[in-house]
Formats: sequence, structure tokens, C-alpha cells
Amino acid sequence: MSFAKLLRWLPRSRFARDSRGSIVIDSLGGILLLSLGASAFFSFWEAYQVQNRVQKATYTISDLISRQRGTTLSRTFLDGMEQTAEFLMHDDQNAVMRISQVRRTSGVATDTAGLAIDWSYSPCSAKTALTTATISQVRTKLPLIDLGASLIVVEIDVEYDPGMSEVGFGKMTYRGFLSSLPRFEQQFGLTGTGTTTCL
Repeated sequence: MSFAKLLRWLPRSRFARDSRGSIVIDSLGGILLLSLGASAFFSFWEAYQVQNRVQKATYTISDLISRQRGTTLSRTFLDGMEQTAEFLMHDDQNAVMRISQVRRTSGVATDTAGLAIDWSYSPCSAKTALTTATISQVRTKLPLIDLGASLIVVEIDVEYDPGMSEVGFGKMTYRGFLSSLPRFEQQFGLTGTGTTTCL
């Protein structure tokens, strides 16, 4: 029997008219669709929670650093900030952090040039330190500052894997970025030796 004849014969066949067991097949299909929908919903919700935690951690770390008194920050203190950020995340999530101090050395607030990096530090060297030559990486995210003013820039990257790469929902990286003026000091120096091993 040719394929064309088979297609004409199937609608009239006993198999096509027999509806026994159709509710089982329909139920299985419905359960499968509901399971996929529920999995996608929970993955989306968890991803939203991770993004929310990254934002909160960024604000928390930035606020803690900006409130420090004294003219210097130690690398050991900034290592502690990295541990604090990870405490705010899930146990299986690693926070990659970079803290930098940006200062206006020339020009006026509206100038795109005239900014310099005083220092930049990433615990465990997890992220490449910023330099004045590479400040363009963050320049568009910085607010306007006057001559002599300094900003503390906190960047946090957290990788999230929902475990659904088969349906196009694979690994992603959430990034937190915040710059703030020191509250009690004009600027900070950086001292000490940082850790080379992160948990």
C-alpha cells in the first residue's frame, strides 16, 4: 500500500475510530505540559531571587565601605567584604568582586576625560584590576563628580545555573554595579596584602 493510500485509509480505519484509552494519552500530555510550565516558573523565580540578592549585596558592600572612617582601607578588610557578599548568596554561588577608587584629576564634572583609577582590588585576583587606561569599561556607568572628588566603585558578578540548558535556559551571570562617594573621608588609600585563596 502506498503512503498516499495509507493516509486516505487511516481516517476510516478502526484504529482512528477507537477512542478507548484517549483520556490516558491526553492526561499524560497535560501532565507533561504542566510539569514543564512549573519547572520554567520555578527556574524563573529562582533566577529573579538571585538577581535580587546580587543587587542587595552590591548595595550592602558599597554602603559598608563608604561609611569607613580613616584614610586607608586594607585588602584584608575588602577580603571580608567578599565573604560578606557570599554570605548573602546561596551556599553554592560564588561572588566575584572588584572594588576600585575613581578620582577626578582634571576637567569639570561634565568632561568624559579627566578620571583616574587610584587603586583597584579584586579578592583572590578573581577579576582583572581596573587601571586608568581601562576605565572605559565602567566610564558610562559613573555619575558626574567634581574635581578632586572620589568614588568607590563596587562590582559583583554571580553566576547562576538553572539546570535547564536543554530548553534554552542555561548559565547566566548577574552583575551588580554601584558607585558611591565616601561619607566621612574625601578618599581612601589601599594597604596590606590580600588573600590569594577564596572559598
